[in-house]
Amino acid sequence: MSDSNRTYYYYDVNSLYPFASLNDLPGLQCTYYQVVQQNTNLYELFGFFYCKVKSPDNLYLGLLPKRTETSLIFPGGSWEGWYYSEELKFAVAHGYEVEIIKGYHFDRVSNVFNEFVQEIYKVKCNPKNVTMATGSKYLKGPQ
Repeated sequence: MSDSNRTYYYYDVNSLYPFASLNDLPGLQCTYYQVVQQNTNLYELFGFFYCKVKSPDNLYLGLLPKRTETSLIFPGGSWEGWYYSEELKFAVAHGYEVEIIKGYHFDRVSNVFNEFVQEIYKVKCNPKNVTMATGSKYLKGPQ
């Protein structure tokens, strides 16, 4: 299929960082795994892991980034790298193969920034002056 026959969609994502901060975050309890056992269930892990990754052949653009000496790429094929467990779960759900080698497993902490994000959203919706409007623009809450 040529590029002229493909349909592309462009999404402008507002407030992505505040939205992402509403997810569970790694807590203070950490366990280092030097060698992760084979057949480890990725869905039981939460943290940062070094792994072997193999992408499916049918993707036009990769889902997991890899830093080279000069840039950030989204490769196809096979490689190794450090990734957040939640990124790996998303990739596996879209056909990637992941073998965890080692990493840091954390406890999950919920609602770390929820109150802050909600308060900024209230200010953004009803600013009392230009300073509050500008400040809330740079500290956006959910849309």
